[in-house]
Amino acid sequence: MLKVKNALALISEAAKSWYSSNPFQFSAIIAYYAILSLPALMIIIFNIVGAIWGRDIVQGEILGEISRAIGRETAESIRMMLVDQGNEKTSVFATVVGIGTLIYGSTGVFFQLQTAFDRIWESKQTQTNEILVVIYSRLKSFGFILIIGFLLLISFVLTSLLNTFSKRLHRFLPR
Repeated sequence: MLKVKNALALISEAAKSWYSSNPFQFSAIIAYYAILSLPALMIIIFNIVGAIWGRDIVQGEILGEISRAIGRETAESIRMMLVDQGNEKTSVFATVVGIGTLIYGSTGVFFQLQTAFDRIWESKQTQTNEILVVIYSRLKSFGFILIIGFLLLISFVLTSLLNTFSKRLHRFLPR
């Protein structure tokens, strides 16, 4: 049975353990990678969802959310990056290097998050080949990006269905 005396000891032990795992360093690393990988994440998700749902619709929705969150000027700058991206003719080598860099940058935040959790929870690696561990972690991270794109697609579908239903409901019900 959990008593107040036991709960305070449990909270105290959890706080000591949390602080000893150096959480501020991990949060700074993850924030750094999140900021650096955000443009790459946006481009990948924009292209994945845009290929299925339509680039104009996805661009309007994403930029509308960005505009509401951080301002119209920033959203306009991001729109210019997304619109201008891919309009120039480039060599095959430059395209491959660009896509590789984009994927590497976008998976960085998930990779660092996994590394931080492994250190905090003191988990041991089962594989001895470090290169395979990094490749597997990056592939898992890219899978997370694909899942985020899929969830964004589902969100767009549900939002459009709800908007359509709402418009039809407004026609039949007086205010």
